[in-house]
Amino acid sequence: MRLQELHPQGRNKEFAKIWSQLVYDEYVPNRKGSNAPYHTHPQTVEQIVDAYGGSNEESIAAHCHDIVEDTPISVSKIKDLYGEDVAEIVAELTNSKDLDGMKKEDYMNKKLIYLSPEALTVKIADMLHNLLDKPRKEQVERMNNNIQFLKRNRKITKEIHQDLVDAFESGYELFKAK
Repeated sequence: MRLQELHPQGRNKEFAKIWSQLVYDEYVPNRKGSNAPYHTHPQTVEQIVDAYGGSNEESIAAHCHDIVEDTPISVSKIKDLYGEDVAEIVAELTNSKDLDGMKKEDYMNKKLIYLSPEALTVKIADMLHNLLDKPRKEQVERMNNNIQFLKRNRKITKEIHQDLVDAFESGYELFKAK
């Protein structure tokens, strides 16, 4: 089956899964700190988004959430393949290469306040998978600080966000208990 047969505009999850796997395998073959193929990370983030009831656009954006940061693929290409809504989510999730002198934790705190609800869904799912994927202790503490900052400074109005935050906090407690 050719990729174009899945959907002519590429706006379905199966196309996103196959396309992002090809891109990640070419440009970022292995996950940092792991021998796992990198494409398993966005696939797992998408599965988390789906498990918690995310939209089709959120699921597709989950597949693409690191592509612009880690490969030569542009937001414009994402827009061509998946449409404006997915491209906007991916653009929001793409971290700036220049943190303007900010520490990573402070940068992420600021970002969490302003993400759209759709981008926030993908970001919390991303953080949850990162927590479950053998992170270093300092990464876990930074992510937990980000989640606590989010809870203090942004009203969580979508049930999916609260469920994902609860799952993250449960995972954090398990990590601490090790």
